[in-house]
Amino acid sequence: MTGQAHNTPNTLKGEDWAGEMGAKWLSNLTLFEDMIAPVGAALLARADFKPGERVIDVGCGGGGTTIAIARAVAPNVQLADAPFDRLFSRFGSMFFEDATSAFVNLRSLLRRGGHIDLAVWGPPRDNLWMMEMMGAVRNHIDIPPAIPRAPGPFAFEDLSYLKEVLAGGGFSSPDIVAWQGFMPLGGAGATPQEAVAFALSSMAAGRALEDHGPNIRAAAERELLDLFTKHHVPGEGVMMQGKAWLVRALA
Repeated sequence: MTGQAHNTPNTLKGEDWAGEMGAKWLSNLTLFEDMIAPVGAALLARADFKPGERVIDVGCGGGGTTIAIARAVAPNVQLADAPFDRLFSRFGSMFFEDATSAFVNLRSLLRRGGHIDLAVWGPPRDNLWMMEMMGAVRNHIDIPPAIPRAPGPFAFEDLSYLKEVLAGGGFSSPDIVAWQGFMPLGGAGATPQEAVAFALSSMAAGRALEDHGPNIRAAAERELLDLFTKHHVPGEGVMMQGKAWLVRALA
């Protein structure tokens, strides 16, 4: 059969989060935060916020990074209007339909000489947490390939395109480094069974299987369980490799 466009990881729209998908995300918030915490910690360390700085956190998820930033810039924690000194975004800047126009808007939020710190996913081939998981599902259903540069998790995998968008948005002097490491899929300390439940209830793998019968879902679930068992580290969880770009640029 042919995969449905609304089930692909690269076709999510803002309104998708207002209904059932948003509810599922909220119910798994702690697990999501656990999974991407290593990247967030690296980005926060690189940003090195100072007391008194005015910072806006774009796409702040459950607010974990916002709280960390607020603690770093205290006592100047307040709801403020632009221009800000800094802009921070952990995986919140890859979903714009018109990326260049969106970055022009982000640039307008910053004072001249301010800068942004972003985390975006690197190439899919270096993010085995996604590629191996979706590969297991793809053994049972058809999933259309991602469209390069399309809005979605891997929109900025290509650094040349990322730099093009930054320049078009009015940012200069991009400084980009790679973060690579292991992330706990399904949360810190999750068992393989818990990681499967997490993947099927709230990630792209589950969305891709939504329109298929119980037999196909059960077969994909068994394959995911085998995959996550292979990656399980006792006491740590299902540890799968990821890669992100940590991006800094001047306004």
